[in-house]
Amino acid sequence: MGQVLGLGSGGSRLPRFVFNKTMSTYIWPELEEKLKNPIVFQTVIAGQSAGSGPKAHGYDVTILIDVCKAILKADADKKLTKSQLNVAKQAAIIVGASAKAGIQGLVYALAGYDRTKEEFIAAYKMYVMEEAREYEREFSPELYEQWYRLYGLTKPERGRPWEFKYLTIDHIYKPLAKSNGKVFSLAKSSKKTYGDKNDKIHQFLSEIGVKALRTQVGKILGIAMVSKDRDEYEKHIEEKIYGEKRLI
Repeated sequence: MGQVLGLGSGGSRLPRFVFNKTMSTYIWPELEEKLKNPIVFQTVIAGQSAGSGPKAHGYDVTILIDVCKAILKADADKKLTKSQLNVAKQAAIIVGASAKAGIQGLVYALAGYDRTKEEFIAAYKMYVMEEAREYEREFSPELYEQWYRLYGLTKPERGRPWEFKYLTIDHIYKPLAKSNGKVFSLAKSSKKTYGDKNDKIHQFLSEIGVKALRTQVGKILGIAMVSKDRDEYEKHIEEKIYGEKRLI
């Protein structure tokens, strides 16, 4: 459980994390009871008889989902430190993948189909990969560095300048797939319907849309890197991305 959450392989790391000053306030009594009373079981050394290994401590696997939910609640309340945000990301991936695997398993059970362990593990890995994709960094940090240079912007202590929002929309999303903003509008509409304010627009693009986005980011980065200043950069954007001067 510690490894899958990104806490490392040490057996004490998960308890230390969930019972730290911040997380302990999000662990409800029933979950606390289970976490403080792990299951003691006898391990087996490969090739030897039962009970040949040392005793170990573990948890019912369903506790992992409860722990993930507690982590996500702490993250939603902005209580996690910067170093703990990766744990929150892992928790979101696990919960999303588990929900998909669970609903598929329910449908199979209702249909009378008994899945093998190997099938279930393979499907779950696929769901984890699918859930993890939405957390991929779609925008190259180098592009932001170029925008800082070209527009003479000062890096804020946290986040990014408000100008980046408009540059991203105008130079990345609106000309995406030569749609003149239609793809951006559809993705924005999907976010409004199915997402929340903290979601990223690219999470609501199809797989083809994501590929187009990556291509577009690459084009803009190339233009930015060869431009000496803002005027040259924007001239290239008009000519190479939009193909003509736009009406303001």
